[in-house]
Amino acid sequence: MSMLTPAGFSGRRRPRYLLRRTLAVLVALLVLGGAAFACWWYLVRDEAVRTATCPRATASKPGAAKPTGAAGKPAARPTRRVAKAPAFLPGRPLPARQVTVTVYNATDRDGLAARVAAQLAKRGFRVGTPANDPLGRKIPEPAEVRFGRTGAGAALRVGAQVAGAVPRVDGRADARVDLVLGDGFRRLRTVERAAAAAKPVAVKPTSPAPRC
Repeated sequence: MSMLTPAGFSGRRRPRYLLRRTLAVLVALLVLGGAAFACWWYLVRDEAVRTATCPRATASKPGAAKPTGAAGKPAARPTRRVAKAPAFLPGRPLPARQVTVTVYNATDRDGLAARVAAQLAKRGFRVGTPANDPLGRKIPEPAEVRFGRTGAGAALRVGAQVAGAVPRVDGRADARVDLVLGDGFRRLRTVERAAAAAKPVAVKPTSPAPRC
């Protein structure tokens, strides 16, 4: 110890102070490095997930060759899934008194819709004003039963009245049902046979579902 060293000061304490300071700096660097690595890993993983789940469509440049498949034919474009109607009508048939049905005529037989509507009214259905088919479709089957997603129970009861009736789902929001008489229509089923025929049947959409 020199004469200039303050009393009570030991030179041995300086190395310990430097060691503690160095360790503190190293710990801080390790923490910062770990945080930076975690951020980098999160960004890389997020980008990989987005690339895998949401592939971007590449626009073709003018004059660029189009991809071809077998035998030089243009490769088919990938298409998105189209929403499908249910394979069968769910639920139970509603009683006739709870069903509102409008009868439409898609044939060239005058007065057909009015006659069938009167017969359905006698069976307890709530009947709307009969008219010609507003869609103007050509229907070779005996009839079409048009309804929305909430009208399955009503459609089961109406469809059971006509042998060979084809159920078709459309976009209406209520439970009203349309009975559209086609060229194949001859008569309604008897009350007994209609009651026995009221069960789940295959479903077809009125028109192709739009692409997403």
